[in-house]
Amino acid sequence: MEHAKGMHPGAVWKKTDFQIHTPRDPNWKGEHLAGGGGALEAKRFAWTHSFLDSCLEKGLTAVALTDHHDICFSTYVQKVVAENDKYSSLWFFPGMEITCNDSSQCIVVFDADTESTIITRLFAGALKDIVAPELTTAKAPSADHCGRDLVDFVEEVRADKFLQDICIVLPNGSEDGGHKTIMRHGFSPRFKQLNCDGVYCEHDIAKYGGGTLRIIRGEVPAWSERRRGIISTSDNRQSDFSDLGKFPTWIRLGEPTAEAIRQALLVDEARICYEQPKTPSHRLLELKVTSKLCGTDFQVSFNDGFNAFIGGRGAGKSAILEYLRFVIGRSNVDFVGTGPGVDRNKKFITETLGDGEVEILLERNGLTETWRRNLIFSDKISVATDGGQVEEIPIDVATKRFPARAFNQGQLSSLIAPHGAAETQITSIAAANFLEQRRAIEQELEKAKREVENRLGRLIDYWIAENRSSRTESDIKDVKRQLEAINSKLTSVGISPEQQATLNDETLYKLANSYIADGQRLFESWSVNLTETLNHYKKQFADLEINEISKFPAVHKFQVAAEQLLEKLSKTVDECTGEISDARKVAVEAAEIFNSDNAVHMEKLASAKEQLSAHTSTMTEKSGLEDRLVSLDRDLKIQKAELDGFGDARSRLQQSVDTLLSKVKDKNKLLEEACQQVAEVSQGIIRASVSWETLPKLMRSALQGIGNGLRIQNLGDRIDDQLRDVLTKATPSSWSGLSEALLEAFRVSILERQQGQTDVVEEVLASLAVKSALFGGITPTQSSTLLERLDQSKMAAILTAYQEPYISFEYNDNGDYIDFEKASPGQQAAALLELLLGQAAGTLIIDQPEDDLDNKVIGKIVEVLRMTKSNRQLIFATHNPNFVVNGDADKIVALGATKGGGPRVAVLADGAIETPVVREAITDIMEGGKDAFELRRRKYKFE
Repeated sequence: MEHAKGMHPGAVWKKTDFQIHTPRDPNWKGEHLAGGGGALEAKRFAWTHSFLDSCLEKGLTAVALTDHHDICFSTYVQKVVAENDKYSSLWFFPGMEITCNDSSQCIVVFDADTESTIITRLFAGALKDIVAPELTTAKAPSADHCGRDLVDFVEEVRADKFLQDICIVLPNGSEDGGHKTIMRHGFSPRFKQLNCDGVYCEHDIAKYGGGTLRIIRGEVPAWSERRRGIISTSDNRQSDFSDLGKFPTWIRLGEPTAEAIRQALLVDEARICYEQPKTPSHRLLELKVTSKLCGTDFQVSFNDGFNAFIGGRGAGKSAILEYLRFVIGRSNVDFVGTGPGVDRNKKFITETLGDGEVEILLERNGLTETWRRNLIFSDKISVATDGGQVEEIPIDVATKRFPARAFNQGQLSSLIAPHGAAETQITSIAAANFLEQRRAIEQELEKAKREVENRLGRLIDYWIAENRSSRTESDIKDVKRQLEAINSKLTSVGISPEQQATLNDETLYKLANSYIADGQRLFESWSVNLTETLNHYKKQFADLEINEISKFPAVHKFQVAAEQLLEKLSKTVDECTGEISDARKVAVEAAEIFNSDNAVHMEKLASAKEQLSAHTSTMTEKSGLEDRLVSLDRDLKIQKAELDGFGDARSRLQQSVDTLLSKVKDKNKLLEEACQQVAEVSQGIIRASVSWETLPKLMRSALQGIGNGLRIQNLGDRIDDQLRDVLTKATPSSWSGLSEALLEAFRVSILERQQGQTDVVEEVLASLAVKSALFGGITPTQSSTLLERLDQSKMAAILTAYQEPYISFEYNDNGDYIDFEKASPGQQAAALLELLLGQAAGTLIIDQPEDDLDNKVIGKIVEVLRMTKSNRQLIFATHNPNFVVNGDADKIVALGATKGGGPRVAVLADGAIETPVVREAITDIMEGGKDAFELRRRKYKFE
């Protein structure tokens, strides 16, 4: 099958059925079809179309016809498939079912393009006693024994130089009791001698007993130590194709050849499954690069499994991966760090991309998008959808939209080099699904800290407002005392009791006048506020767009209920507004009555003042005090309302502190879960545990902040002693007790700054024993200086400090656990790579993962690789054949340097391992050529 260079899909999942019969089968359940004439041939072709249509209907994409000792209908199917694009997605393999002399059956499956003249070599060859049947008869002859036992038949086919490379023999390995299976009692010697890589069965894979599965998989030495794959088939003989695809097997196939089937059987755990395979929800599809290095037409597609870029030194493997990282926002250009490798890759992008661009076609949860990026607008990625919509997204948004992990050459062995990097790197690799949760908790922690800081500020405002209110109350009492004294003084000069009463009422009349004026303003604001609140509610509901979801009855029901509520609220507001209007009228009437009474009072007051004309200064003083009392009374009302608005500021601050500490516990719990997953994913290679800081950084920093400038000797050592004390003892030496004491001292210092009460500060410090608790004891001068410098930010640092949980890691070094940082770079790289392969989160891109790994370690890792490549997309650039061949790469891209003055990197070959040009490239590039490989085989005496 021809593909443009770079665009071969590699080994892809095919839903198969490799044992299907035709109307030529003697046991066919339906009309047998003769051939020879025009009408007869038309009926055979009609059946062929019906068969292929049924395959498509059932989702089959790779099928084989295997009549007993007959290939008649295969030629019809090959012709129809070749002439109809309708069936281009369907791979058809001609085949034949064989009955051997030991009553064992097998099927032989040929390359899709194998001509019937080649297949007929079986007759009078491996099929020693079978004559090729007449092709025009309606039925083929009943199956006789072919003249050879199964083992001999397999060897005869393998010895035929025309057949050995274009077909595969699959013995019937159905569960014991199945028709002519080799899995029968007493057949262990025959099974052991079978030179085959797989078997087929005529039933669901679940029908196998554990013993038979262990035999087929090479776990019972008496039968064989060679693992064999299993392909379930339907053995359909129904004319309505009701059994077609009844027991499907999905196989990763890169070519429509028997060799592709053999390659799948060799690594059946990776290439064969019996349920619909799951493909990654996020995957890369195609890469296009326009650059000085690649020219204008470099293009390569990606398989949804394991992709391997191979090539000699300077072939461009690392370059292509760096372009790939660039277009998805994970290039070195996107990171702040520096270093030889990082700087080199940054320079590579800027020097080779020029005015070109990198384009990637990718899929996210079924949505196909094209991403483009260039150096002109390198801080953005252009994203185009199938519908033609284009948006520019920042790099950080892109990395969240397409979750991928990307590592440069040699990066795995240097990840843990920076101090403290192990926790982030290992948990983000082994427990990647916890990473977002952890980030979310850490964001919540920061939010909780800000809330504590905000509520501390609110508490400070409350303290100041409370102090202001207390001073106003004190001022009111003082003014009233002064007024009482003035009134007593006026009484002594001989005015009448009635005049005295008039003078005394002056203050009350002023207060009443203020009260009525304030009430009128309040009524007016109520009316306005009610209307504005209702309009706000209406707008909020209007902003809830329902559009197409209005078809749901529940949505309609909610909409009706909300509209009815708003209607009731409108009526209520109208009623309340009317009541307020009536109250305002009453207030106006009350004001008129009061003004009339006040006019009478003013006449009496004028008369009384006339009698006291000799005491003008006293009367002026009295009037001023009365005005002052009215003003203070109004201020106190405002201040009381302000205090009510604060609520219980102290309790709210404590709630915020408690919330902060609960988030710390949540983080600890999450880290414990991550530790468990690290151990499971690493299969014991890494052991993780959660510990608590012995000298918490935040607490230490907070104490350092309030201790600086106090001239305390050995402050750092004293702080460490203080922390050991507060983390092991109960209140008041606990951190919460210390925080409470400092908060109270801070409150008093705030008031001192308001009123200058130093004696109170000293008293508070002494009573709370802060001096003896802090830093092992401080002097009165130091405590006074501390309070002078204690501000909101330092107090917030005390309140938001906590003991941080963290993860510690150990590496299993031949049974003994050592600190992960003490493991060698190779051990670290191997552990991290195995962890990466053990997760199923996003595309994984690694440039030359074999760096710092020996082949023995790689051998273990490729076993994991074969299992994980079905769960996530992998893209490696490598020189090591173990990754490519033993790891069973689904697609291999061989790159090479071109000659001349043009672009220097091009695709030489691509495809699956079974693709001939790819196999040749692997042999030449990675094994040193066929001769070198053969020489090593002879040196090691490998058979």
